Amino acid sequence: IETILFCIFVIFALMSLTLTRLHYLNDILIGAFFAISLWQLYHVYATTPQLWKNNPFIAWLETDIRERAKRALRRAKHEARLKAEQEVREALQQRERAAAKRREAAAKAARDAAARTAAARGSTS
Repeated sequence: IETILFCIFVIFALMSLTLTRLHYLNDILIGAFFAISLWQLYHVYATTPQLWKNNPFIAWLETDIRERAKRALRRAKHEARLKAEQEVREALQQRERAAAKRREAAAKAARDAAARTAAARGSTS
């Protein structure tokens, strides 16, 4: 019954546009033809999942919103994990650089102490 009411409404709308002389009859018929054709084309695509591969927009429109939300959540978790891993790598690199600086400072202090010791021995002899 909804389909019948909808058809009556559409016919009434088309007739009222024509009778009020806001549009010519051919404008209305061409517009109705294009609207119906696009609607039918969309539903052919929407009911044939094999065609979705050729048109990602239709695939996006027709996928379940829960599935899209799950994919977005998985993607967000993956990006957060990658970011955390990157932060850990950077922290380890900073620790390694700090340890290298400490080793350099200790080696320099040892060289300086050895030089002072050698100088002290040389001045006493």
